[in-house]
Amino acid sequence: MVGHDCQALFGRFGLREAAVSLGAGLLASVASIGAALWVSEFAPLSPNPVAQFGATLPLREFTRLLLILLPQLLGEELLTMLPFLAILAILLLTASHWGWGRRSSIALALLGSTLLFSAGHLPTYDWNWVQCFVVIGAARVVWTLAYIATRSLWVSIGAHILTDWVAFMLAFLAARLLPWAI
Repeated sequence: MVGHDCQALFGRFGLREAAVSLGAGLLASVASIGAALWVSEFAPLSPNPVAQFGATLPLREFTRLLLILLPQLLGEELLTMLPFLAILAILLLTASHWGWGRRSSIALALLGSTLLFSAGHLPTYDWNWVQCFVVIGAARVVWTLAYIATRSLWVSIGAHILTDWVAFMLAFLAARLLPWAI
């Protein structure tokens, strides 16, 4: 729909962007683990079925699974960032009418796209609303902020991949080191 302008979404990916991507991926992991620990105090958590399945695989097949997931994670980023940018564009056009500024528009677009992303994960986590909107939403906010900071979808994609891979690798390692806990 936007033709050649679609390249603007991806921005550059140099050393600075790689560092932001790495930092955002680790921060999103910490944020989602922290949110999961907090939520688990008052609500049950549902396991990620892909992480559970991956934990049972031999190392070679597990590595293959991680690579197979790459296009899905790219798609999740596009399905989140395009609505973010659309909501932002509408809010910026109407900001003066509503009496708010750029930062408020960004915050509302961030909230709207995070809610959409979180809702998209409801079937994965057995319709666990608290888990999706708090735990998954915590990571989503970090990834979107990484995009906002760099204006490069590559950064949020890299952070998303790192966060998911860390979670899947932890499940994989736990299945081998603590098989009774799985």
